Amino acid sequence: MTTKTTIIIADDDPLVRTTYKVCFERAGFESLTADDGRQALHLLERHRNCVLLLDVFMPGMDGIETLLDARRLYPEVSVIVFSGGTSGQYDFLDAARKLGASAVVHKPASPQQLVAVIESLAKVPSP
Repeated sequence: MTTKTTIIIADDDPLVRTTYKVCFERAGFESLTADDGRQALHLLERHRNCVLLLDVFMPGMDGIETLLDARRLYPEVSVIVFSGGTSGQYDFLDAARKLGASAVVHKPASPQQLVAVIESLAKVPSP
């Protein structure tokens, strides 16, 4: 029996969370949502066979902090960091890559693009 890969979507924008959740579930994945990094880490406690999709800019615990904690606590989890914003000259996606992100994706990303990245990280065939 094949276990579905769970996608944890951590983004402070409810429209982004809902849109990706629906698209990922249509692609055959189980999807959970978190509106910040702390909530995402709490979900990781119970769902280790997952891919974590992290927005960089979130209130409370941001994506970079969450990436660092996820790598320390759950090194086996694949983490995709995605962002459309910048802060001056600093490239947060490059930093995320250097800090251990499994993949980085620029926003806006099509659901199909994210599904392809998730499938490659989860090592599951396309539906």
